[in-house]
Amino acid sequence: MTISDLESLVPELPELHLAAPVERAGLASWPAASEQFLDGLLLRFSEGYTRRANCASAYTAGAMALADRIATCEAFFVAHALPPVFRLISAWPQPALDAALAEQGYALGDRTHVLTVGLADSAGLGGSAPFWRQGDASSWVEAYSQVSGMSPWQHDPLLRILRDIKGERLLCGLGCVEQPLACGLGVVEGGLLGLFDIAVRPDCRGRGYGRTLVTAMLSLGRACGARVAYLQVTEANVAARSLYYSLGFAELYQYWYRQKPTPARQA
Repeated sequence: MTISDLESLVPELPELHLAAPVERAGLASWPAASEQFLDGLLLRFSEGYTRRANCASAYTAGAMALADRIATCEAFFVAHALPPVFRLISAWPQPALDAALAEQGYALGDRTHVLTVGLADSAGLGGSAPFWRQGDASSWVEAYSQVSGMSPWQHDPLLRILRDIKGERLLCGLGCVEQPLACGLGVVEGGLLGLFDIAVRPDCRGRGYGRTLVTAMLSLGRACGARVAYLQVTEANVAARSLYYSLGFAELYQYWYRQKPTPARQA
């Protein structure tokens, strides 16, 4: 799905002019395996890898009755063998849908902050670990797997996402590709740099590698034509939020998920 495909779904917000471009870029830069529009919702399915690629994002109130809207979405997720997950966004508030989901037992999860920073004055900071950009997606996934500890089943879905990205892909890291200290993905799309999957090897945390990686990626993104950078960070990730705020990032909007609990199996 391209940015132009999303323009009719994600409304512009004059009072928050960056919100729609950032939201569209974020969706295009993290492509799902399949997508479908439904009554003001964007339904995404991607083998269960990451909630943002396997959820129904709500942008407008729609015309369907709430109960029918929810039930129809549930049927689509069941058909894809996935748990129903809705994504509610503060910039496009849907309080009636949020309340209806809560009443049906949908649990609240992963409140996430969308942050942005202008790149006009940003500059990379030097560090002792060498910064690299990898051209081969498979090699980067192997490096990222070492750093993040991702499960083997997640490799193929992540590779598909990387190969489906239409913007300029920045597969970056610190140290060396074979034994990385930190890894991150950048996507330059429409003058925006999205940062995804920023991770530092657990035994290397607290040494400034995250700051070195992010600042180097901001400089690279600016060199590739980006004017603004954005990222998503969960509210629970206090250390990462502190780092991003110290680099000049500020909150643009928030989103959160509502997920239907999986029924417990009978003994």
